[in-house]
Amino acid sequence: MSRTVMSRTVMSRTVVMARERSGERGFTFIEVLVVMGIIAVLAGLTVVSMNLIIRRKPQFATEARVSKLKGTVEQWRQRFDRYPPSDPTRLRKIAGGAENLPAMPDTFNVGIEALYQALYWPTFNGDPALNDEELSNTDGDEFDKPTSQGKTVYEIKDDWDNPLVYFVHTDYAKADASPPSYLNFEGEEVTPRPWKYTDEGRGFAEPRGVQIYSMGEDGQPNTDDDVKSWE
Repeated sequence: MSRTVMSRTVMSRTVVMARERSGERGFTFIEVLVVMGIIAVLAGLTVVSMNLIIRRKPQFATEARVSKLKGTVEQWRQRFDRYPPSDPTRLRKIAGGAENLPAMPDTFNVGIEALYQALYWPTFNGDPALNDEELSNTDGDEFDKPTSQGKTVYEIKDDWDNPLVYFVHTDYAKADASPPSYLNFEGEEVTPRPWKYTDEGRGFAEPRGVQIYSMGEDGQPNTDDDVKSWE
């Protein structure tokens, strides 16, 4: 047999074997369906996970904000040896400075409004790092005359647009007996109280500190979905 014929024979056999091997490596229809099913399941799990993350985003953002505020409040305490008061008219007495805030325009959300004023008090020199998306004016109040922070009486809010709640430990007993008035994101008047530990006899949470908490998605204080600075 000539070399040319032998070469053609070898090439033909090689092509046939390659085709056979290629056929052996191919997927059956059932295998293709199984793979497609796995891909569909994974895609479904991804969608579910993304939806869960989107739904939980306000929770995560609020937890981070409350934690950040707690740290800034501790810096304030170290600076002035007192926690920021829940009555902003006491700021000058505690933290000094030339400014003397006028009386609050109304009685809604005063605790968290006072905390905002304290964190931006000229003698503090801290950096609350709050942006416009973290502030609100639920009750729409303004000072009679401009202050160093302008006329608008801002509140620090959560990611459900509810004003955060702020209590100093010296307020707990009074606020528990006669809770302050807050307006939630729906304009509904609610009356938050300082939180107490569930264990009988332990009393108020953070007994020597402060309580900063969000009223949660339901806009109601002292319910299970509240986001607390001490948890």
